[in-house]
Parts: sequence; C-alpha cells; structure tokens
Amino acid sequence: MEKICYRCDARNDMYATVCQNCGYDLYEEVKLISSKKRKTKPVFYIMFGLVIPLILVTTYFIGLYIYLYGLENYNSEVFLNKYIDLIKSDNYEEIMKYIGIKEDKFNTKREFAMYIKREYGANHDKAIIVKNSALSTEKDDFYKVQFNGKKLKEYKVSKTDEKKFNYFNTWLVNAPEQDIYTESVKIYAPSGIDVFLNDILLTEEYVVNDGEKYSYYSGIKDLDYKHPKILCYEVNDLMGVSSVHAKRKDGELCNIDLKDDNYEVIANISPDLLKELKPMAEEFAKKYAAFVAEDCKFSELSEYIYKNTQIYDTLGEFYNGWFPEHSTFGYENIEFGNMLWYDENHASIQVKFNYYITYGNNKRRDYPVAYEVYYAKIDGKWLVTDVKNF
Repeated sequence: MEKICYRCDARNDMYATVCQNCGYDLYEEVKLISSKKRKTKPVFYIMFGLVIPLILVTTYFIGLYIYLYGLENYNSEVFLNKYIDLIKSDNYEEIMKYIGIKEDKFNTKREFAMYIKREYGANHDKAIIVKNSALSTEKDDFYKVQFNGKKLKEYKVSKTDEKKFNYFNTWLVNAPEQDIYTESVKIYAPSGIDVFLNDILLTEEYVVNDGEKYSYYSGIKDLDYKHPKILCYEVNDLMGVSSVHAKRKDGELCNIDLKDDNYEVIANISPDLLKELKPMAEEFAKKYAAFVAEDCKFSELSEYIYKNTQIYDTLGEFYNGWFPEHSTFGYENIEFGNMLWYDENHASIQVKFNYYITYGNNKRRDYPVAYEVYYAKIDGKWLVTDVKNF
C-alpha cells in the first residue's frame, strides 16, 4: 500500500513520515484529520439533542391544535349552522346543491324560493337552535330551530363515514327540503286554450281526461253534436306553483280562478265577437222577459232559439197564468255581466235589467231579471241553446 501526499499528490511508502517529493510532514496531516473528527462529534450530539426534543414538542402542539380545531369545527351543530346560514341568506343555489335538487322545466330556482318562503315565512333571517338531547344518539343529533320567533323546524344531523384528519367525523343535515316535491296541480280549461304552468306550455301529455262536456250545452239533443269540452291538466311532483296563465290562440289572455285548490281558466269573448253577440243577447233577453210576462208570442221568440234543444220544447209549451194583467211594459237599466268563450262555436253572455209593467191608474210593478244566455254557432248562425237565471 502507498501513502499519498496531501500537498503534491506524490506516492510514498506506507510507512513514510515525510513526503519524498516535497518534504511535507505526512504525520501532521493524519493528526489534523483526527483532530477535526474529534471536534465534530460533540457538535453532532449537541445538534441531535436539541432538534429531536424540538420536533417532539412541535408535533405535540400541532396535534393538540388539530384536536381542538376538530372538536370546534367537526360537531353536528357547526354543520347545522352552516345550513341554517344558507336558509337565512336565501342562498337558494347552494341549498339546492347541498340537498341534491336538480332543476327541471317546472321546478326552477324561482319555485324553490317560493317553497322556502312558504315553509320558513317571508322573514327568516334569524334563528334560534336548540338541541334535543333526549332524542340524540351516537350517530344522530336532533335539533329544533325557530325562525324569527314563528316558524319551528326540526332537523336530524347524522354522522357520515367520511373523516377529517383520520379522526373527526363529518355530518350530514337531513333537511326537511329533501321531501320538497309534494305539490300537484289541476287546471281546467276550455279546449283550444293555451295553458301555461310556471311559464311552461302544457301539452297533451298532461291532459288526464278526454274532455268533459260543458253542462250548459247538455240540452242540445243532436246525438252527433260536437259539444264544447273542458280539459283537465294535471302536473305532479312540483316544488311550488309560481304562475298559472292561459290565452286564446289569438293571444287574448284569460282569467284564472282558484277553487278548492284547482285552477279554472275563464276565457272572455273577443272584442270582435262581442260586437256581434251583445246586441243579439240584449234583444233576445228582452223578448224572453216579455214572453214570460205574456207580452210576446213564442213565434217571435223562437227565431232566436236552436230548435233541436230542450229549451225550445219547454218554451213551446210554456204558459204563465199567474202574471197580472197590464196595459204597458218596458225595460230599463240594462247591464251585461260575464261574457264567456268556450270555443270558436260556443259562448255565453249575462244580461240583467229591470222589466216593468203598468196597470190601472198609472200603477207600476218592477221585475228585476238576470239571464245567462248560451249561444252556439249552427250552420254559420248564432242561436240560443239555453237560458239560465242567475
């Protein structure tokens, strides 16, 4: 083996103490290296003795912080508070996302907002949360929440299998809004009317009947007569009903009436048709009142009535023996009421006025009358098919 000089890199005998090339003391170099090694050992042990305890202490405090943080932020009430904050701030989009509600053509954020206001009240920006410890279990906690001192809701908050920091459970709020699709609606409308629910046009798939005949035209005796029909639209699984409206094919809006939780579409006669029917209805109503008072013959009245009807037969046999004798008669204070459209061939108009007679020495008797006159267009001509007192 050889010994290398650290000054000139010359090769020397293994046992040489001085470099044969440059005279460098090879023994001094060995002592220097040994001295350095001896000096580094105490520094290493000092560093080791300081770092390890520091790491242990740091780890302890980090663990303690995580534990305290988990206790404070991963309990059921914290998760419930986060959900309640969404309710109080009307953050409908986040609520729907949390619950898993998906929008469709009838159920949008607008209908969900209506549901929240209906369930929680118009004002729900304050809440008092009380835990029901008597019902709570290891996996479920129960709470009662009162909004603005009025609406009281019950919530169940359940543990999930998901863990944070491999120790703390997360919680899921079982909100009442998860059973939100509870609304259903029925809308009755004349055939030929466009009906809209939550701004969506209802198609034939939502019609649940073949069309019921209007009872007003049941007196028509033709077996093959094409009666006007009323359709029933039904839509289920709604969050709420934000709007119901309808219009005729000509764009004229219809009235909507709510009866027993069902909607009824009422279509008014168009202005053009009204110009045609209004004077006809007034003239017929006057003739009809005069006929009842024995001041008009059936032959004068019958020209206004469709012959193949029950009312035509009834009036043809009518006799009023109780009406007092009188010398003159007249009409005053003529008014018109509901002017309704059932389809392009059927309509009705209400007419009311005061029918009076005079007798004896200028004596007078008044008879307030109110008729609802039903019309059908037969072979291009509008004829009366029935008359009702109202």
